Amino acid sequence: MIPVTNTRRRGALRRASFFLLLLLPSACTAPPLPEPGYLLRRDVDGERRLAAMQRMGDVCTYDDPRAYNDVLYKLLVSDSQPDAMRNVAIDRLIAYDSSSFQQWADEQVVYIDRWPVLEHLFDAAVQHHWDDFVPTAVLSYARPSREFDDKQRLERQAIEKLRPGQTVEQSIFEVFDAPDDTPCIRLAHRAAAWTLLCRLSDNPRSWIERSSSDSMLPLCLRQAGRTLDELPATSPSCSLLTLVMMGDASSWPMHGAARQPGLAMRHAPLFAAGKPVDSSHLAGELAATTHHVRLEEAERDEQWSETFAHWRNRLSGPDLQLIALIRLAMSERAVVDAWFDQADHDLADDSGEHGGALQWSPQSVCAIAYPSDPGAHDRQFVAPTSLLMEAVRGGLHYHFHAQAHRSARYAGPGRGDLAFVDRYQIAAVVLTFIDENTLNVDYYQPGGVVIDLGSITR
Repeated sequence: MIPVTNTRRRGALRRASFFLLLLLPSACTAPPLPEPGYLLRRDVDGERRLAAMQRMGDVCTYDDPRAYNDVLYKLLVSDSQPDAMRNVAIDRLIAYDSSSFQQWADEQVVYIDRWPVLEHLFDAAVQHHWDDFVPTAVLSYARPSREFDDKQRLERQAIEKLRPGQTVEQSIFEVFDAPDDTPCIRLAHRAAAWTLLCRLSDNPRSWIERSSSDSMLPLCLRQAGRTLDELPATSPSCSLLTLVMMGDASSWPMHGAARQPGLAMRHAPLFAAGKPVDSSHLAGELAATTHHVRLEEAERDEQWSETFAHWRNRLSGPDLQLIALIRLAMSERAVVDAWFDQADHDLADDSGEHGGALQWSPQSVCAIAYPSDPGAHDRQFVAPTSLLMEAVRGGLHYHFHAQAHRSARYAGPGRGDLAFVDRYQIAAVVLTFIDENTLNVDYYQPGGVVIDLGSITR
């Protein structure tokens, strides 16, 4: 056996120390932080990106805080990104610039559809005591939910915590009725608040009676309430009413009109026409018409019907008069010729559906074409704002289903059309080619009411 001397021991120790020193830098140096854009890469597992996000730390300590900040906002607005990452983004953005984040959240909250993210957002608002975040909660709360009852909504819980000592309805009314110069409240907040008051209250009109705000929407609804039995109750319809009345409230067709049961914003054409309409013969006239039922919609409900008799009990007196007024327009040769001319142009154009408005005066009625807004496709008509405003002034919205001459299976409004009149609280008609010389006319109004009014021919 060869003896181990102290010299040999020291040599071995020095060699081991040398190799340890070589290894030490790589063992103690952390991997470089990723670029902010890495957090958005959906081809990388969410857990890995979340771990990288944790290593990146707060925005203010990162090498490029502006780029990091921008990516966090992009991450937060995308419902396809992991909830856990979006919730961390909320915390980081609040810590970096709370004021800017609150402003962003107020503008973007209606585009966030993931409940875990919304819950984290409103929990943060309560935790940080953001008293002026109530209007933002109202914007989100006004959106209907199929998942949660109104009393279970997390926005409601946040409002209760941010406004202790008063009812949620009172807090919502404060948003609706705030003075016009209130900094954090705009028309969208007031319209959302009114939508909620209509949804949560048995008597929404009582809120109008106690309103004293000098802002346009409360003013418009107070004025409309003198004429209408049924006030607009959705954010888009309120905004539409306000746009029209801001232009010239005195010219609104219903201004100063005699109030009658069931009168709603959709009945504006009755006042544009300026004369009473006899609706007593509608039942007999419509019973004799040939009906063309939309086949794809008929499959959804065995009880579905487009007959006047089916819907009669759902129709108010003004509804009957409006239907009778449309039937009179269908007998006007100038209107029929204009409709066929527009339908022919629609058939030749596959970029989008065509539409327009029936416009009445005490002497006549005409069918005026309106171009669809950009972004439509061949089975969609996107009504421009000018046409929507015309529907409130006294015109009647219409569009065509004219992709082919034989389109009977598509006669009548689709689900999107029904959602459209619910959203804007107006009535409309859709005209569908049955053959080259025949257009079927269907009337529809909020609440899913669809009535086949018969057909017109060249």
